[in-house]
Amino acid sequence: MAEYLNHYNISIDYYHAGLSHEERQKKQTDWISGKTRIMACTNAFGMGIDKPDVRIVIHHDFPENIESYFQEAGRAGRDGVKAFSILLYNQHDLDSLQARKENFPTIPLIKEVYAALYGQYQIGYEDGVNQQFPFDLRTFVQKNNLNIPVTLKAIELLEQSGVILTLRCCLPSIEIDDQCD
Repeated sequence: MAEYLNHYNISIDYYHAGLSHEERQKKQTDWISGKTRIMACTNAFGMGIDKPDVRIVIHHDFPENIESYFQEAGRAGRDGVKAFSILLYNQHDLDSLQARKENFPTIPLIKEVYAALYGQYQIGYEDGVNQQFPFDLRTFVQKNNLNIPVTLKAIELLEQSGVILTLRCCLPSIEIDDQCD
């Protein structure tokens, strides 16, 4: 995006997590001081940065979720002056969003995955707390007639709610918590 806008003589810099620490630091400093007015960036930019006079946040892609959108859009207008957040999209983006929605588990499915986890390890409610269990996703979804992307999202939501803890190397094991009802 920065390359494209620079081609049209728009002064802009870019920022992403793949830059060296020194490059990221310089770009942040230049932007905060006003030396750089426009920053094309991934969501790696801005975490912890409190620049009060941001007037516009433009999303070229859909954020991962609605919470991310509000967090990123909320970087504009922190000084109380009117600011805008703009989301650019096309039909392909809407189709992708619809596909994402279709891979989002329902509450009954999340409960089904949760029950299947307990059933797989033959443990009762509140048993297994702070224990680790080996986990093979393919075997789990085949045995329970589940869809892999939806099951992964259900496991992610169970983890976010504090019900289970996954160890992130290809979900090799799952730790059960006793907070689900």
